[in-house]
Amino acid sequence: LALRAGAAPGVGGFVTIFGELLRSFLRAVNPHEFSVAGLFDLSSTPALARLAPEALELFPFEAPQALAIDPGGAESMSQTLDALRLFLARLSTRKPLIVVFEDAHWLESKSWEAIAALTRTLLPYPAMFVVTLRHAELDADADRVYTTLLRQTRVERLRLSALRPLETRRLIEGVFGPDIADAIAVDVHSATGGNPLFIHETVTALVERRLIEYERSKEGWRQVVDISGRLPTPDSATHIITERLSTFSETEARALAAASLLG
Repeated sequence: LALRAGAAPGVGGFVTIFGELLRSFLRAVNPHEFSVAGLFDLSSTPALARLAPEALELFPFEAPQALAIDPGGAESMSQTLDALRLFLARLSTRKPLIVVFEDAHWLESKSWEAIAALTRTLLPYPAMFVVTLRHAELDADADRVYTTLLRQTRVERLRLSALRPLETRRLIEGVFGPDIADAIAVDVHSATGGNPLFIHETVTALVERRLIEYERSKEGWRQVVDISGRLPTPDSATHIITERLSTFSETEARALAAASLLG
């Protein structure tokens, strides 16, 4: 069973992230096929209900008074973490469990501390935590917790290397075809440093700016103008994404932020 929560700019707080984790459980299981009996008890119900009120229907106990308490407050965070630990431990004994936190560089330090605590206490259980992040974008407090986490037993760090020029060409070819890949792959690789996200966003920006276009007569993509010198440097490639997001209204931006958590 896989549970997932994703962070985003301004969306990395303890309540938001672990509330999303609980909601992913609600989406992943069919209550008619997966019995929740024994997963919850009277002590854990209020804390979990504060994270995700919509989960109340699964709980075998009434907990309306819990919804008025802030689960992110110092007094109740410990109780909430204990409830999460108990829930995940019991859940993992039903099915081996994978808990995924994506874009964790956006997480606040409290969320990192919670992840570190859960990985320690769930070590004896059939549960695995997968955390994806861009280390360079961690703030100082989160980096401190992250560094401590790496020292824990059975924690392994996997570094993903950048794509090589040939791999960049294959990625572009898979989306836009071989003709345009041959024409722009070298420049795009140089501009993006081989970062797959930046590669995709850079080529998409070339289409939007009509520097490359689809030629129906030949059923393929072609360069409209020479793109040499028109692409961002690796350090500024991320601004392409920021520029694209800036064209959306405030309502649309909020919707995108919410959608990013759902994957």
